[in-house]
Amino acid sequence: MLKLLVQGSQDELSRFFLQFQVHSEFSVHPETVQWQDEDQENVQLYASFDFCPESRENLTIQMMTEKGTIVKLDLLDGIVTRFDDGKTYIRGKLYDIFG
Repeated sequence: MLKLLVQGSQDELSRFFLQFQVHSEFSVHPETVQWQDEDQENVQLYASFDFCPESRENLTIQMMTEKGTIVKLDLLDGIVTRFDDGKTYIRGKLYDIFG
């Protein structure tokens, strides 16, 4: 679960949270609203977010050590992002470290 503080006008906050409502992967739970101005134009909203994917993707990564040993990692919810500078970012959850 993530907790988020968002600040802006009521209209901006409505549009922001509407984007999460159209994606069933996110469950948004507003918690606290604070008005910053008397005219109620500037609002702070505390909310918690749950990420509930409909399907979870497995990702298997294989790396070779300098001695030639192959290390295999099975990641849940794996994502690979390649950057322009040749770097690659890999993230996921390791759920079986002894497998």
